[in-house]
Formats: sequence, C-alpha cells, structure tokens
Amino acid sequence: MRVEMHKGFSNVQTTANDAVAKLNLVEELSRFVQQGLDKLPPSQVRTAPVVNAIKAALADSMVHGHSERQTVAATRQRLLDAYLTEYDGNCRLFFKELVVPARLTRWEEEEHVLAQRYDIAPSRLAPLPSLDGALEMAWLNLRRAQQRWIVWLCLGSMLHHTPQGRERDSAEVRDHSEVARMLLGEVRTMEKRVLMFSLLKGGEATRRARDWLLRTALGDGMSVMEYLEYDGQLPSSWRSDDEQALRASFRDTAPALT
Repeated sequence: MRVEMHKGFSNVQTTANDAVAKLNLVEELSRFVQQGLDKLPPSQVRTAPVVNAIKAALADSMVHGHSERQTVAATRQRLLDAYLTEYDGNCRLFFKELVVPARLTRWEEEEHVLAQRYDIAPSRLAPLPSLDGALEMAWLNLRRAQQRWIVWLCLGSMLHHTPQGRERDSAEVRDHSEVARMLLGEVRTMEKRVLMFSLLKGGEATRRARDWLLRTALGDGMSVMEYLEYDGQLPSSWRSDDEQALRASFRDTAPALT
C-alpha cells in the first residue's frame, strides 16, 4: 500500500528530502531550547526523549520516503516558510502579538526568509549599567524566553505526529508538557522584570508597558474575569457585562508619569 507523504512543518511522515532538512532544523531548534534550560539540573529537564522520538520518525522517512527532484535550497526555503507560519500562529494564539524569531541555523536561506518576513532591528547585547540598560535587557530577555517557549510548542506539534505523540499519556508527551511548563515559567519571570523596570523608569517606558499589556494579556479574546476573584471564586452576581466594564476600566486608566 502506498503511503501518502506530507511536507507540512509538523508532519514527520514526509519525503526523504524534506526529512533531511527537518532533521537538521529539529537539531537546531532543540539546541536553542536547551540553552535556556542549562541552569536547571539535568534530572529536571527531559528534552531528549521528545527530540529523539521526532528524529526517529524523520529517520524512517529518510529511508522510506521518495526523493523529490528539488534543490536543497528550495527544500530548505519551503521548510522555513512552513516553520515560521507555525511559529507565527503560536505567537498570535498565545501571546496576541508577533515575536520575531531568532536565527538558529547557518542556512543562507534562513537569513533571506527572515529578512523578507520580519522587520529585524539590531540589538545591543552590552547595555549600560543603568536603569535604561536594565530595562533594555529585560525586554531582550523576555523576547528570548518567548522565542524558546514557542519553538518548543512547534516541536510539540511534530511530536504529536509520531507514534509516541499519538499516545496521550506517553512519557514523551508528559516530558514535553513539563518542559513547556518550565519555559512558560521563565516567560512569566521575564514579564515581571519588564513591568518592574518600566514602572521604575516611568514616562514613555510606562506607557509602552501599559500599551503592551492592553494589547496582549488584557487584549481582546483574553479573559479578565479572574482579576475579580477572591479565593478562587467570582462574585455570585457576576454577569458578562461586568467583564466588559472591567476591560473598559483598564483602558480608561492613564499611566503614571514622571
């Protein structure tokens, strides 16, 4: 029986050409994620089983998938477009904003695709030892933490197409969920740093942080009901109109200026 091959980013049952490129990309994505977890004890971080399950499925496609008449460059560009589409979709779904991805491979095609899709501003990685420098680094570290969490979600979509990923309670699925929880915790920590230094700075920094909150965590489609809970319980008289009133009150409040 002929098995139909798929070339979308998350599908691991694919052509031999696509599998080779994906295997290389998966190694770079997983290395990027691991760099953000190196400060934790190895016993607490189990990325390898997840990555190995994906790589095993891709290795199978390298052996059994048919070979396309396509250049390596064309295969890579197609894969990068598919990956970045998945990446952007996760950003908009979970962060309600676009987080420019990090460049992770040495492929010339990646530099070209990133330049086409995003407005990439150069960043200074040696900020001055000052409040301005701390605020700048807080934003940079927040974006890096967000990038790693989104990349791990993208790898999770690949895992779900493997035999291990299709078992809802497999060790690999549990490992992926646990690592995702740790990475999201790092995002929340960096969010607090951004807000802390923005509040200390005041003025335009406060306005920027306020606008960011209203656009993301408090934006349309994000529930704000929990902010009026006491001990995990909403007021008994809560109505949907109350949520709209609460959301409107956030937008009507002007930031403190200095």
